[in-house]
Amino acid sequence: MTLKEVFGKNMRYYRYKKGLTQEKFAEKVDLNPSYISEIESGKYGPKFEKIELISKVLEIEPHILFQETKNTHKQLPNRVDMK
Repeated sequence: MTLKEVFGKNMRYYRYKKGLTQEKFAEKVDLNPSYISEIESGKYGPKFEKIELISKVLEIEPHILFQETKNTHKQLPNRVDMK
């Protein structure tokens, strides 16, 4: 798994745990929801400034977003729909 993929999966996991839709999360970090989707799929990686903001919104340390942990990702449904 690439670093972008690890980051994206972790961001998706912690966003899900906070109960945020991609749209709500995008508002909080001042990014487009489609860009959030691309980050979570591992296509793109955000700049350092956005990584800091993402970690603040998710209330985690930035380094956690880069740690590969398979167990936490098993808790995610295939599709994360918040209602």
